Amino acid sequence: MGLINHRSCPNCGVHAHRQVSGRLGWHECLSCGAQFSEHGHVVVPREQLWSTEALTAQRTQKLLGWFKWLSTVVIGSALLIGVGSWLASWRKSAGTPAGAVPHLLASTVIDLGNPPALLRVFERYTEQGRSLQTVLDRLDNGRRVGQLQDFPLTTDETEKTVEFLRYASGNLCMVLQARQFWCLDAPQARWHDQTAAIEGLLPAGVQSLAVQGEEWPDALRVQGNDGQSYYLNLQAGKFMPQSQALAQFAQESEHYTENWQSFGLAPVGGADSSDASLSYLVSYGLKGGTTQMRHQPRLPLYRWNSDTMNVQQFQPIGDGFALRAADARTPGFFQMRVPIPMRARRDARVLASNARAALVIYTPQSIDGSDGAVLDIVARDTLQVLWTEVVDRVPQLMLEAPTLQADGFSQGFYLRSGPAQPLMLIDTQGKMVHDFSSGKGSEQGSWLARVQSWF
Repeated sequence: MGLINHRSCPNCGVHAHRQVSGRLGWHECLSCGAQFSEHGHVVVPREQLWSTEALTAQRTQKLLGWFKWLSTVVIGSALLIGVGSWLASWRKSAGTPAGAVPHLLASTVIDLGNPPALLRVFERYTEQGRSLQTVLDRLDNGRRVGQLQDFPLTTDETEKTVEFLRYASGNLCMVLQARQFWCLDAPQARWHDQTAAIEGLLPAGVQSLAVQGEEWPDALRVQGNDGQSYYLNLQAGKFMPQSQALAQFAQESEHYTENWQSFGLAPVGGADSSDASLSYLVSYGLKGGTTQMRHQPRLPLYRWNSDTMNVQQFQPIGDGFALRAADARTPGFFQMRVPIPMRARRDARVLASNARAALVIYTPQSIDGSDGAVLDIVARDTLQVLWTEVVDRVPQLMLEAPTLQADGFSQGFYLRSGPAQPLMLIDTQGKMVHDFSSGKGSEQGSWLARVQSWF
């Protein structure tokens, strides 16, 4: 498919477009989907969703673009500050007109092949009001998977509009507006509403839903109208007050025969805990399976000193570190593995993991931190670094370290800016599989796009 870039789309101004098959002299815009002829005729489709190609902006020019707009930012900053609050008030009162270009809110990938498929969630405005719409596209050929699906929004709240929950089984679900819960039938590319099933568990009603996160994988936190917080794992069939979850897990995990491995960042405890920004990458052996409760602790490490420590209170784990015996008895925990030699990482985050490796970002302990953030891919079986690179030396990731997020898939990692903007796919050796920044028309994450979105 060739891109025709010598003229811009008359509907949205983007230069990225392609020839329409079977219509001589007609082109399709890769940003808004409009079709236009070389004679100036324009046809705008009802659904103006960005295609996969339209997500691909030349982010390698991002740094140059920042300098290019710097003078404009300085000159216009006073005006923007003065009118910013008025614009926000006007938009809230006047609303966003139906037919406005959809806004990308969230994205992730789904294993439907190699490479995986890209899932995006857009915010749309129609005559019926504000809604969300999911779009699933294959990355090998750009073809759409299934049909577009709409989700009406019940309030004007924008905080945490979309949260993904990926179960140990690989099933993907999402929380919308902290009130709805939908799960994806991946082969059919169809979402199914599970909200009513959750509401049926609480006669007093559900106030909010949220993904529990790292400590309780596979679980939702349900806030009831009765003032209580609840643990809910639909695949395990477990629902209970949150305060009882750990005790319940401790009792059940004694009989679990399935295990799983998780990466964690262990802080240093005791007299060596003065620098809270430092942690060590470790691997936990934990009990639990796809239809069972799973819990991930965060256990501190201690520097082993045979003169002041004994094996009744501490368990040496290697390379001069030890685990407190009481922590070793944490429910569901049976093993901690560490790389040799161990290396402290500053401000580290485990961005994502898969069956083969983990993707970690951190700040190296240089004198002035001039190298910036670093990415490591660490092998799950050996805990050795397979690939490492300074973030700003990867053109697609330039300036993205503070907001960088990622998801794991079977063959590698999907990296994005914040919760939405796709950046790149890499395999577990750090080799790029797909570059979302190689085309035109996507300025979703830029300063210019944010200013334009006010209008």
